[in-house]
Amino acid sequence: MDWGDILKTLLAGGFLTSFLKMVKDAMNAQDVRRQTDKILLRDSLKKNITEENKKGFTTLHKHEEITDAYNIYRNLGGNGTVESLYNKYNTLEIKGD
Repeated sequence: MDWGDILKTLLAGGFLTSFLKMVKDAMNAQDVRRQTDKILLRDSLKKNITEENKKGFTTLHKHEEITDAYNIYRNLGGNGTVESLYNKYNTLEIKGD
């Protein structure tokens, strides 16, 4: 039996179709997780940045937290409102912890 026969057998048995469906489902699940992560980060960033902007200053610790979360959010494809908030936030005075 050569590779062609093996492939025909697998295709006839539906193995490849099942395998491809599993891969597609896993990719869809990963997309859902990424979108969920982005939504949660967006909400957290909006809340935290708005609080800091209202105070008129931030701390070094808070600035590092928000910047790290914002960079992850951007890597997940986030933009828009949070970017505007972050740009304003990034001009705040940083006071000691």
